Amino acid sequence: MTESNKDAAEHPQQVVLADGARAGSSFELTYDEAKRLCQYSLDIVCISNFNGEIIWSNGVDCHITGYSKEELNAITWREITHPDDLGLVSESLQVVSQGELRPSTEIRARCKDGSYKWISWSGVPVIEENKIYSIGRDVTAQKIAEAEAKKLASIVQSSSEAILSIDDRKCITSWNKGAELLYGYQSAEVMGNSIEVLLPASQRNSCLLETLTSPIHDRQEIHTRSDGSAVEVSLSLFSVASEFALSSGTAAIIRDISKQKAAERWINQGVWIFTCTKH
Repeated sequence: MTESNKDAAEHPQQVVLADGARAGSSFELTYDEAKRLCQYSLDIVCISNFNGEIIWSNGVDCHITGYSKEELNAITWREITHPDDLGLVSESLQVVSQGELRPSTEIRARCKDGSYKWISWSGVPVIEENKIYSIGRDVTAQKIAEAEAKKLASIVQSSSEAILSIDDRKCITSWNKGAELLYGYQSAEVMGNSIEVLLPASQRNSCLLETLTSPIHDRQEIHTRSDGSAVEVSLSLFSVASEFALSSGTAAIIRDISKQKAAERWINQGVWIFTCTKH
């Protein structure tokens, strides 16, 4: 038993956490302070045995799942774990029962109303006590957001229209299949390169090079394909901000309007010929 554990055993109303921010200092957390820390936590703080039976919790598990404390005490977490996650739970319990730490494990827990919540678990085993001291965080909203982001990314990637994004340095940061078909460049060929690769020398005033202050809709320009041929396009641009970036970028949706413009020229030419013939 370490000196800190001996001290905790002799003074059960105090918990020695660790050396403080200043060298040589220490902070002693009283029992009541530790209890309040658990009580006010938004995460599940609990103690369980290696069978997954909850010995004690701060009650947040009741708030998340909708079960009463009595109901949760009468079952194990295995019983309310999604069937597809049971193997992961067994594997995690086996690892920690050997005294090893395991990175966060995410499982789905069945709530009292039949719905499921994603819980991210982190735990520290204490073999001699046959206990696991754990923290569980509800990451359901994060999981839903990730699923929606993947769905949106799939839609963007499979779109027949060219959809790309550029950063504040006017370098390409994303490139979908539609862009590959329109311009003839594979993603690996243009990612990180200047957007100017798509612009002929005569188009250096492109709105793609402007500092965007408001959305742009249906701006018509002439761009250059990978083979050097010209293509008439219609662009719609809007600003996008990253949660982690200090600056924003620009997203572009680009349509090939070459056939439409050719038809317009043919019609206009026909009208001109008809007018000249009439006179």
